[in-house]
Amino acid sequence: MSTSRRQMLISKPGSQQNWITFAMASFMAKDYETTFNSVGSMLKFEEEKVTFKPNENNGLRLLQVRCQMCMGDMEKALEMLEANKDHILDQIKFYELQGQLRLNLNNHEEALDSFEHLLELNAANFETYYKLIECHKVDLPKDRTTFARHNLSEEDSVKVNEVLHKYQQSFPRVNAPSRIALKLLKGDLFKAALKKFVRPLLIKGAPSVMTDLKELYHDSEKVAGIQE
Repeated sequence: MSTSRRQMLISKPGSQQNWITFAMASFMAKDYETTFNSVGSMLKFEEEKVTFKPNENNGLRLLQVRCQMCMGDMEKALEMLEANKDHILDQIKFYELQGQLRLNLNNHEEALDSFEHLLELNAANFETYYKLIECHKVDLPKDRTTFARHNLSEEDSVKVNEVLHKYQQSFPRVNAPSRIALKLLKGDLFKAALKKFVRPLLIKGAPSVMTDLKELYHDSEKVAGIQE
């Protein structure tokens, strides 16, 4: 696809749509350097005579950042992202990328600030809480479905509990921190989190309590805690 679009660019170099399609095809082919240079050319055209729609401008600048990330240059990717902040309409994507890049560069405190901005935009996103936990130097499996086989150290369990408790207080109407606590914690910390999660539901007479806990049934230790 990128080859055919390259040929079209030669015949119609002024076609804005051909440039965009060519850049996307190059990215899908994992030719990140070509994609990066193509986007750079398009943005140069914009300065001279071509006007992109705001959402197109947003997408092109984010694509350049993605290319830098894929090529392994996290510092340049972060610099480019922050330099283009005023052009990026998607604030959720901006803070997601900023936080991840700061984490990749081991700037944990700055990454924490990025992900807390994300919470202000969407406090119900589970992944944001996982990233906030990682900002406190707790290693979590990249495959979030494997938590049942992942045992936190006692020190990390205390950190996780403290982090989640903080955001439970900040966003009391959101149950994501409580659910994550049930996924990650074990032993006495799990039992305390379970009581905190279940008690309001029982008081309200919610019929779905056991259904809400269904994802924990594969862990015999947690099942025992629920039965208590």
